[in-house]
Amino acid sequence: YGHNINRYMKHLKHILLLVAVLFSAQISAQIETYTVPLNPWNANQKMPVAVYKPAGYNDSVGKTWPTIIFYHGAGEKGTDITRITNTYIFRLIKNGQPPEAINPVTGQLERFIVIAAQDLYGTPWPDNFRKVYEWLLTGGLRVDSSRVYTTGLSVGGAGSMLARKWDAAAA
Repeated sequence: YGHNINRYMKHLKHILLLVAVLFSAQISAQIETYTVPLNPWNANQKMPVAVYKPAGYNDSVGKTWPTIIFYHGAGEKGTDITRITNTYIFRLIKNGQPPEAINPVTGQLERFIVIAAQDLYGTPWPDNFRKVYEWLLTGGLRVDSSRVYTTGLSVGGAGSMLARKWDAAAA
């Protein structure tokens, strides 16, 4: 009897591991990375960017989506985008907790696009992030420009507040 339970538990562990790997791969596939040029006259001025597209994004071609712009803290500066995708909001996404909210007007569940750009020296300030945002829009990212929100960690929180000068962003 004990031998059968041990064998059952061993198979159950393998099945759960397989499910976890498949789920992780699905979430990771929804996080795309880009390198965005910041200066057309200087090819060295570019910024790594991570974009999360929520479940249902690819199936709803005409829909625009509310968007969260995430400003990282000083600890995530550099050129390794995994420093961004392994922290805060992207870690929650990878753990199966993407940002969602009930729209108080429609009562419908809303899912969000998440955009994060990585600055070499600190946090991507609004002027550079604006270039990233515009580049993503010209590439076809379907952002509802009336529902763009910003958030950030540490110095990124300051970047988020400075973004209030944009007409399209609400900090």
